[in-house]
Amino acid sequence: MTRASGCRVWDAEGREYVDYVMALGAVALGYGHPQVNRAAEQAIAAGVAGPLPPVLEEALADALAMRIPWLEQLRFLKTGAEAVAAAVRLARVATGRERVLGCGYHGWLDWSQGGEGVPAATRALYAEIPFNDVDGTRRVIREAGDRLAVVVIEPVVVIEPTREWLEALRQETTRIGAVLVFDEIKTAFRVA
Repeated sequence: MTRASGCRVWDAEGREYVDYVMALGAVALGYGHPQVNRAAEQAIAAGVAGPLPPVLEEALADALAMRIPWLEQLRFLKTGAEAVAAAVRLARVATGRERVLGCGYHGWLDWSQGGEGVPAATRALYAEIPFNDVDGTRRVIREAGDRLAVVVIEPVVVIEPTREWLEALRQETTRIGAVLVFDEIKTAFRVA
């Protein structure tokens, strides 16, 4: 792609496309949104776009806590993949287990990749669960049993998950003491 604006992108030959998945969810307000651009330019000019958290993060955390009553702690990270990697690591620490089950796209993380370049020992700790398949999901979780640290799903991709599947995930992970993580960047409080 050579340029993008709003929900549209253009290739090197000038052909225009609608980016239905909006950079896999990373540009929820559209490419080049004026308010987002201004805020980014201001943060860069102020020098707060580096590795240390800016004061604005604290204000945003407070605003989110007021809207999410069960929120106890919050940590902002640079990318969705970094956030999911942190969630998996924390789940492994909290449970003392290593196994991960997942469904969806979670970035280029070793624990969620079945392809080349990932050590076999790392690859062996991860398996896919079937999307929207209650019986298949229960079976895979029960097979992992007390080795399972966490189930990571991307709940909203193109097809909405069924309530029954989500309830089965919650029931099974609670039953065996595993953590359930939603890797979710698309709905922004609109589907909760």
